[in-house]
Amino acid sequence: MRIDKKETGKKGATVILADLVSKETGSTHDPKKLATVLFDLINALRSDLSPQLLNYYLKRYNRKH
Repeated sequence: MRIDKKETGKKGATVILADLVSKETGSTHDPKKLATVLFDLINALRSDLSPQLLNYYLKRYNRKH
């Protein structure tokens, strides 16, 4: 599935990219990987980061994962 990041960004959304595929099955998500990503994002959103810093964090998060 292709996502137009620029178009999505214009609508105020942020695309989060993460490798969630299970190495064991290769066709389903790995629950531990998914939980890690979700908790990282929840903690970032609960922080008192300014919107600009939060956006920067999310962009860097995409590069690491």
